[in-house]
Amino acid sequence: MKLLTLISDWKLRDPYIGMVKGELCKAFPDAHIIDITHAVEPGNVPQTAFLLRNAFTSFPERTLHLILTGTTGSCNANPVLMPYRNHYFMGADNGIFSLITENEPIERAWICPTPSSEISIPHRMIQMARWLYDQKLDGKAEEYTTFNKKTAPYPDYNFIANSLKGQIVYIDSNCNAVTNISSSLFREYVGNKKFSATLGSRKQLKVHKFYERYQPNEFDIYLTVNRLEFIEITINGGALAVLASLQVGDAVEINIL
Repeated sequence: MKLLTLISDWKLRDPYIGMVKGELCKAFPDAHIIDITHAVEPGNVPQTAFLLRNAFTSFPERTLHLILTGTTGSCNANPVLMPYRNHYFMGADNGIFSLITENEPIERAWICPTPSSEISIPHRMIQMARWLYDQKLDGKAEEYTTFNKKTAPYPDYNFIANSLKGQIVYIDSNCNAVTNISSSLFREYVGNKKFSATLGSRKQLKVHKFYERYQPNEFDIYLTVNRLEFIEITINGGALAVLASLQVGDAVEINIL
């Protein structure tokens, strides 16, 4: 059984994702095609990498992950196919691969040979997928080594100030603010200590509560651990990001008291 996932900034209002999935169904009738999300902020490659890097392990090994963020149906970029941790990742090299691997050495990758400009990137990706499944990559595709290097912002703990700094990297469908601070990092440096978290760069908020799980009876803003195992800022009823004017890129600073 072939398993493919899709992630993009294409949204779902237009028919284009459906058309891509239709072409995939024609090419691979026995495949299961799963959407990770199509709500990535337009062109936000680091956000795509964050979501995919923390979601792909939920899928079986040898899953093929198709990445369309930053492309259009008529994009003339040549797709790159990268094996990583027994999965396959394919998309335009706009820095996504170095972000997914967090700049780990990439042992091997392939790029689709320069095609006719009339062939869209989704069709080139389907062509590459056929070569993968038919074990013909070495004979059809070209070796690829010149990756576009990008580095995502990482949380930082300041021992002198006794503070943990990160940022908001994603606003989910309930308008909760997801940070790049992992639950393990929070537990290591904050744990059960009292803290004051400052959020946002415009209308700054102070948060002092943390729960391991969502609390339906808590009506103050609080920090919790989401299903990606990252710290999320939430409030009962949702819409926190709208109410507090929080945006992707806003700073999060947790001061330990």
